[in-house]
This record gives sequence, C-alpha cells and structure tokens, in this order.
Amino acid sequence: MALFNTGENKNSFFYGTLLPILWGACIAGIASIILWKMKKVWTLLVIFGLLALIPPIFMKDSLYYWFAIYIVSLPSGVHKNFGNEASITGLQDQVGLPWGLSSPILFLHDLPLLMLLLIWAHRLYMKRSSFYWPKINYIPLVLLVWCAVGALLSVHPKLTILEVIRLCKFFIVYLFVINHVDPKKMGTLLIYCLLSGLMIQGAVTIGKYKFQAVGNIFGDAFGSSGYLASADLETELGKESKKRGKGTFGHPNPTAMHFELMMPLALTLIFAGTRFKHPWIPWILFSMGLVGLYFTFSRGGMLGFMLGSLVCLALSYKRGFVSWKLIAILVLTILVSLPVAIPKFTKYLTTRVEFFEERISHWQVGAAMIQINPFMGTGLNTSTAMRRVFDYDRDEITDDFLPIHNHYLIGIIETGIIGAFLYMGFFAKIWWEAFKLSRSEHFAVRVLSVTIMSAYAGLSLHLVVDFVTADALHSYLWIYAGIIIAFRKSLNQPSQNSENTEPVIPKADPVQFASVYRK
Repeated sequence: MALFNTGENKNSFFYGTLLPILWGACIAGIASIILWKMKKVWTLLVIFGLLALIPPIFMKDSLYYWFAIYIVSLPSGVHKNFGNEASITGLQDQVGLPWGLSSPILFLHDLPLLMLLLIWAHRLYMKRSSFYWPKINYIPLVLLVWCAVGALLSVHPKLTILEVIRLCKFFIVYLFVINHVDPKKMGTLLIYCLLSGLMIQGAVTIGKYKFQAVGNIFGDAFGSSGYLASADLETELGKESKKRGKGTFGHPNPTAMHFELMMPLALTLIFAGTRFKHPWIPWILFSMGLVGLYFTFSRGGMLGFMLGSLVCLALSYKRGFVSWKLIAILVLTILVSLPVAIPKFTKYLTTRVEFFEERISHWQVGAAMIQINPFMGTGLNTSTAMRRVFDYDRDEITDDFLPIHNHYLIGIIETGIIGAFLYMGFFAKIWWEAFKLSRSEHFAVRVLSVTIMSAYAGLSLHLVVDFVTADALHSYLWIYAGIIIAFRKSLNQPSQNSENTEPVIPKADPVQFASVYRK
C-alpha cells in the first residue's frame, strides 16, 4: 500500500502543495478558536484530533489509517455524556442502574468510526463500490428488527431505543469490517492494533492499582455519570483493604473482560514463537495483561481467562503452533508451582463470598422474570427496571439497584427466547466459522481465528456471573465476528460472492508458516 499520493494527478501543485497549506491554515485557525477557554484535557484531545487529520491528506487510501485509529482508541474509555446529571441520577433512583445507556453518549472511538463510514459511504455512492452481504448477515438483521419491534412495546421506550440505536452501530461496524478487512493487507495491522489495546489496559490497570486511584483517568472533564462515578469497590487482602484495579473502563469487571478478549492473541503469538516477527512483544504484553487481570480481583474474569487459555492451548496444538515439548514444559511448570498456586488461588476465589451469594439471588429472580414475556421480552435495557416491580414471591431483592449478573438471563428477559436465540446463535456460528478458518495457511488468519475462538470461549464463561456493558466490549465482539466473515470471504477464491461455496482452506503445515508469513 502506497503511503503517500505522489501526484499522478494533473493538478499536482494544488493537491501536493496548495491544498496542504490551506488545510493547515484551517486547522490552525480552528485550534486557536476552540482552545481559547478550554480545559487542559480537552485541549490535548483537540490538538491530537487536529493532528490526526493531517496524515490522511497525503495518503492514497486513508481507510487503513482511520481503521487503525479506531481499533487503537477503543480501550481508551474516553466519552462525553450528553445527559443531564440530575436527570440521569433521578432515572437511576426510579428504575435502578440499567446495564446499557441511560442517556446519549459520544465515545472517542466514535470519531474515527465516523470518518470510516463517511469514506465508505462516498465510495458506495460515487464509485459504486461492491457491497458484500453473506447469508449469515440475516441473523443479526432479524435480531435488530426484533429488538426494534420490542422497543414499541417497551415499558421504558427511551432506554430501549438508546440500546437499539447502539445495536445498529455495532451492526454497521460489523458490515464495514466484512467489506474491507483483508488478511493479506490488514492482518498484521490488526494484530498490532489489538496488541496496543492490551498494552494500554495493562499499563492503566497496574498503575491505578499501585497508586490506588479509583476515579476516571480524566476526572470530571467529560462530565459525571451519577452513581457510577462514586462506585467504591474494595477487596480484602489479608489485613489490608485495597481498591481493585479498574483500568480504563471505570469498573474492574469490564476491565477483566477486556483482558479476556485481548490476552488470547498474545498467548497465541507466544505459541507461534519465532514465526512472529517480534516474539518478545507478546511475552511482555501477556505478562502485563496477567498482572492487570489479577489486580481486578474478578473471579469470573480469572476463570474465563483460564478457560480461554486452555482452549487457546488446545487449538494451537491442533493447528500446529505448539509442540509436545512446549506442552511438557508448561505441564511441568504448573506441577512445580501447584504448592504455592493452590493456596493463593483458593484465597483469590474465596474473597468477597457475599457477592457470589448475591449472584445466586440474581439468577433466581432472573429465571422467574422470563415468564413476564417469554416471546418478545420486556425490551432492551429494561430488565433492572422490571425487576423492581416484578412479583416473584420473595420479601426483597438483594441489590435490586444493580442489573442481573447473568448476560444470558438478561438477554432472554429483554428480547425473549427468540431474540436470545438469534444473538447467541449468531456468535456460535461465528465461532464455528473461526474453527474452520483456523486451518488456513495464512499466518494472520490462523492467529486471529484461534484468538477469537479462545476469547469467545473465555468470555462465555464469565458472562454466567456478569454482563457486557462497556461500548468497547460490544464493539470487539462484533469486530471479531466481522473479521472472521471477512477472512472467509477473502479465502473463498472460487467465488467470493457466493455464499453456497465454502472457502478452500488447505491443511496447514507448521513448517511453512515462517515462509508464508514473511511473504
């Protein structure tokens, strides 16, 4: 991919000299006006934002640039809440804490996403670019329509509509990925961008735990978020009480989920060894992620990570990444460390036992709430509100302010059995497609396929005791799904537009990986 447009255009003076000067002058003028009375955090973000607009001017294809910016900015957690703090707090007093949005929010990663969509729309309209639509897309499309119909029947339509709009955004992101991601052009770029997210999350989590910082990184520069801003969770470590590491998401549990989604990539690259250009990078990032995950003190996150790691090890061995020799070393290391690890791990899992007891109460209530409307559900983002008025023959609900801590129960309650079947069935189908693609000869395809399968497996266990709430986590789930379908399209050489033809995936020879990757 050529980085700069060298000027085959007849108006090379205008595009190569005059336009950059005019654009730079506009940026300087806008910056001077905006930064006049702005907080320091906003000042820095605006400066970086304006600087980010400069490189695409000289690029032949800016899609790769904005896509990389989008992936890297996902774990930042920076957002602007446009809701009134008093109204949000009043809503939470009335209906409890929704698992989704309670007011319109603009995330930092929405800005490069907007640039991507504008470029894509221009190419579709002006250049008549092709639009890839495989049959699997009908599953999330029907889910989207189903949730939109549910919004018409929701007892809290505002909460439901906000989540339906956000679901539309995730679906559009998925469509963009399947239409533009190519393993030969973007496979390595994807790997490095995702690894950068793991580095950011690991560094922030370790730093916030070390300095016992519980607030947002940027304070209240982007507005307060009601009860979420004052959340103060603690864990007992011997005689000393310490705050849990919260990373960029402001809460330990979504931080742990981010590690579950990212760490399998580093682990897969570790198994790949020298077949990855810089084999020391995944070792460092995996170590940072493991320490960060430990500091979240998320039992569900740790169990999910362990399951994901086992799946990653099994798949890496099956697909030729790891040898019996390495497995023997791993087993020996585990056996030697068991005397020290078992007491530590037991203590880790038995802290805050009262929270696990509350999970059981959540499940009992959630299982009973399914009967409210098992067909259509109560509407996206309304389970907490409905939980307060639901008669389930109990004296009280433990922590009825919080959402039910089981993602699957929430899905069935809010979208009905059909909606939950569509949602879970779609990602199960993606997992199966990733399993087939993991036999590919292409290094990036195989690495990311194993990564996505392992990440999905680990997160699926964690969601038994928790739920997905962060915008970035939802985005990763749909981006991963899009990557798999995009890779399948790219490897489907006989007929890339035919859904009836399965991709040709030859059985890989591990010895060929180094030469294939270097090519």
